[in-house]
This record gives sequence, C-alpha cells and structure tokens, in this order.
Amino acid sequence: MTGVCADITALKQRERELNLAMRNQQAVFDAAGEGIVFVRNGRIEGPNRALARMLGLTREALCRSAGRGDPRDTHRLGDH
Repeated sequence: MTGVCADITALKQRERELNLAMRNQQAVFDAAGEGIVFVRNGRIEGPNRALARMLGLTREALCRSAGRGDPRDTHRLGDH
C-alpha cells in the first residue's frame, strides 16, 4: 500500500480568493452600462448583463450559443 499526504490549505485559500475575485469582477462588469464580453478561442466567456440586454438574450444563452451558429452572430465577436 502506498499513500501520499500533502497539505493543500494554501491551495484551497488561493482557490477561494480567485473565486471571490471573479465574482467581484463580474459584479463590476454587470454594473457597467455598456456591453462587455471576454472572448477566448472564439468562445464567449463572461458576458455582462448589459450586453445580454442589448442582444435580447440571457448571459447563459450567449455562452451556450457561441460557436454554434447563433442567429445574432455572437460567436463571431472574437473574429474581429
């Protein structure tokens, strides 16, 4: 029998801090009156609510439809 023991306390703390930072970032973007989106490898990641309202879609729909022929061409945002 072989086992490994490691203290991951610091890793879990960094994970919590990153999650908090990501939530804070999204809150700032959502508070903006302008449409903001991050595009990575042609996929929409983290569109704010203002952009979703402008396009008449939900944030979830924007993320799901990216790259799948969305009729509003949201998947092409990264191509410019």
